[in-house]
Amino acid sequence: MTFPDASWLLAEPAASVQLLAESDGIWLRGPNLAWDYPPGRSGWTPLTRLGRLPPTVIPQLCELGLATVAGDSIRMAYADFTTFETHGIDAFTDVVPWAPFTLELAHHRWLGAADFRYNYRFYLGLHHVPLIRRGCFVRQGTTIYQLNTQTFAMLEAIDIFNTLPAEAKESPDAFLRFATVKGLAEGVGAQLDRYLAEERVLVPSRMGLDLIVENQGRISFAPKIDGVEPEAMRRACFALDDVETVYALDDPGGGRLRVVMDEQQREVLRRMQRIRHLSGAERTAVMRAPQAVFDGVAEVVDVDPAVFGPRVQGVGDFPFVTQPYLRQNSGVLDAPEGFAVLYTGGSFSAGLTCRYADGSSADVPFTSRQDLLTLHQQAREAWHRGVGTVDFRGKSILVDAPFIQALDELVAEVLPPPTPHQKKPTPKGRYWLIYRNEDDLEYAEDTGKQAAEADLILPQALKPDVVLKAHQRAGVAWLQRNVHLSRRGCLLADDMGLGKTLQVLTFLAWLIEQGALSSDSTNADTAPWDPILIVMPVILLQNETWLEDMRKFFHGDGAIFTPYLVLHGAELQKMRRPQATALGDAALEERHGASVLLTPYTADGGIDVIAVQPQAIRLIQCKHTSGNTPVDADVIAEIIAAFDGYRARWLATLSLQRPLHPVIVTNGEGTRQTQRAAAERDVEVITARQPWRLLAETRCTYYDVLALEDRRLASMRELPEALRRALST
Repeated sequence: MTFPDASWLLAEPAASVQLLAESDGIWLRGPNLAWDYPPGRSGWTPLTRLGRLPPTVIPQLCELGLATVAGDSIRMAYADFTTFETHGIDAFTDVVPWAPFTLELAHHRWLGAADFRYNYRFYLGLHHVPLIRRGCFVRQGTTIYQLNTQTFAMLEAIDIFNTLPAEAKESPDAFLRFATVKGLAEGVGAQLDRYLAEERVLVPSRMGLDLIVENQGRISFAPKIDGVEPEAMRRACFALDDVETVYALDDPGGGRLRVVMDEQQREVLRRMQRIRHLSGAERTAVMRAPQAVFDGVAEVVDVDPAVFGPRVQGVGDFPFVTQPYLRQNSGVLDAPEGFAVLYTGGSFSAGLTCRYADGSSADVPFTSRQDLLTLHQQAREAWHRGVGTVDFRGKSILVDAPFIQALDELVAEVLPPPTPHQKKPTPKGRYWLIYRNEDDLEYAEDTGKQAAEADLILPQALKPDVVLKAHQRAGVAWLQRNVHLSRRGCLLADDMGLGKTLQVLTFLAWLIEQGALSSDSTNADTAPWDPILIVMPVILLQNETWLEDMRKFFHGDGAIFTPYLVLHGAELQKMRRPQATALGDAALEERHGASVLLTPYTADGGIDVIAVQPQAIRLIQCKHTSGNTPVDADVIAEIIAAFDGYRARWLATLSLQRPLHPVIVTNGEGTRQTQRAAAERDVEVITARQPWRLLAETRCTYYDVLALEDRRLASMRELPEALRRALST
């Protein structure tokens, strides 16, 4: 409901001092007010409890960013005013009585229509009460009441929605706004008409993955969302070739349910649509690592390990990697019946090592020569027919070229020795077949390639009982040789499970011991070498694979690598530097020829950066958020208030001789109302795309930005002198 422009008098906390509700916020006004003197100053006569508190409360509000100084007046936004008690500030409590009214919400047209709107009315008991609203206050006649926080937020959301253009009311964003309004309405106990009560909008924060097992073992993926009947969601998604932003479903409780998807969730649905009626090699490839289907959007989809674990009930067992192995044990001189051993001085066993996407593994030994030959024949037939999979002991094994080559090599090793007239074929390579003994690391194949390892130097930090295999020694020697050749990078690639992690850790330990990464820093709290960055899949972080290898294979539980820091989840969030946002804006201004002043973190009067240019002085307010939230028209009024306050309090005594320009910089976007208000008040708004373009055009490093911190003003009292110096340069 509209309201007149005249101020509403809320209270008179002191003689000649008024607390007013105006169109742009709540103001504390009076002649010659100042907030940097102690209570009891001559000329200040408190009339209420609130009148005794401003000298302590106002600086606190300014420090929290809940109030701004404009000349000798104080402005508080309505949205901030309703949160004072949550910040422990009760000075304004009970200034006016709380509203005793209930609300009724009705609708016009339907959700998604260009002319959909809300209507609301206030009631006192059973009687409709016409009220005028201004911010978080309502007036009945001459009596003013305050609305609670949720009621104010709901009415603001409704009024904003009702003023949206037609295209915005038809967009998916309208459904999100509806969900917000209905949630607030239910929270305050508002009476909803039947349509609003039955219409439900769900905005899922995450999405689950459901496995559909079909005839003949085929599989499909489907979305699973809390609060949504699975079959209804499945039908809605499978009925269309493309994905929708809003899915309309029948609500089991009656009415309609709208499920609103963001862009990442829509991409998850697109990935799910590709997994339809899969069998054979395609099914095996997906089931052995279902998380890989959602690479890049995995943070918004939950893959339930109880459903998609290594062994899926009713579907099969899907190893991520399957490799034949040949194990030799010294001291045991027998071999399984039907096998011939080419190695001397020991016995052996052979089988398949199955590794799963969750990091677990299992060995499946061959029980006889015929067992191996049968699998070999089945795998080759599947390979030639293009089937792509073979079942062995209940496991669905992906048949590809490396697996076939490894089986060929294993068969060549364990078959009976050839007759004197036959020449045993030489395997093409031994990197597909795993050779190991029971400790997995103490068996080193004698390959006769000692010359290739002549330059190998093992670090002293490596435990003496850890003996690398031949290919691992060759890998470490090659990494060391690349360092000696001053190469800037290299790629160590091998199949899963052949010890790349151990090779890299051995190489890094050698680098540290050689002093190749030594830092010139004298700070005793820092590591004695330059940082080493290791990037890995999240599952390896969660399983602590690298940390376990550090502790297992190196002295002192991997002391050579300490201190180390795992940057993931909450630990990574703690390392973020949100204060660098205003610094970045200041750095850009400085790179474009301005003399920059950074205001204090607290009590800055609503201005974060002052950029003194030859032609003008820019007063910059930074509106950066973690969610890139759009800035609304209220920020224009905020910066104008801060602008007026600066001009009246801090700049009035200076001979500036340059125009002042208010500027807002944000990593979000401005609404149309924001852009219109900015144009009317001559405020420059720099939105999300422009800072990125400016950063791309400007040579400015992160350390250049942080260096500005040393020049930040300690208090606003330093501003006039700092500004004089900037104007004189």
